[in-house]
Amino acid sequence: MSGNGKTTLARRLAEQLGVRYVELDALCHQPGWREAPNEDFRRDVLAAIGDLDAWVVDGSYDRKLGNLVYERADTVVWLDQPLPLVVARLIRRAIWDIVTQRDLFNGNRQTVRFAFLERDSLVALAIKQHSRRRRLYPHKFAAMPNVELVRLRSPAAVRRWLADQTPAAGTPREASPEARAGLIRPSPDPAPR
Repeated sequence: MSGNGKTTLARRLAEQLGVRYVELDALCHQPGWREAPNEDFRRDVLAAIGDLDAWVVDGSYDRKLGNLVYERADTVVWLDQPLPLVVARLIRRAIWDIVTQRDLFNGNRQTVRFAFLERDSLVALAIKQHSRRRRLYPHKFAAMPNVELVRLRSPAAVRRWLADQTPAAGTPREASPEARAGLIRPSPDPAPR
């Protein structure tokens, strides 16, 4: 969920563990905020995690991916922080992104309309998802014995958990810092048929 700190945590965790970081937003949102078709998105996610033993995926996209990532994961980190904190962070970040016009991914930039004014704006969606996830996630992950669910409810809990994470014995580090920090980008659009 936006505003929870998932991207910051995912990037730091991937760097700390020396494994690939995969940002689902960048794979899903094509230039012009066009969403990748589900089949293409699934293909690109599978290509990004490939047959690697370890990776960190930033995001969930349950409606588009179903359990595709969860079936390959051993741990899911659920940032279940207080809604006022999440909304405050989200508003600050959205305003910063609007003012700076930074490239979020694939040339897409934040807009006032998308952040605040649409029916499913970033802020409205964050509020809706917060209670929905609290209702559904405990049951969803209880039914997945292969996945350890780590539920972190405060920034302090996030910091403590991250400090405790170390690479598993025998986990190969990718060859270069560029590969470790590299975002796997979607494959280019196929040639017109």
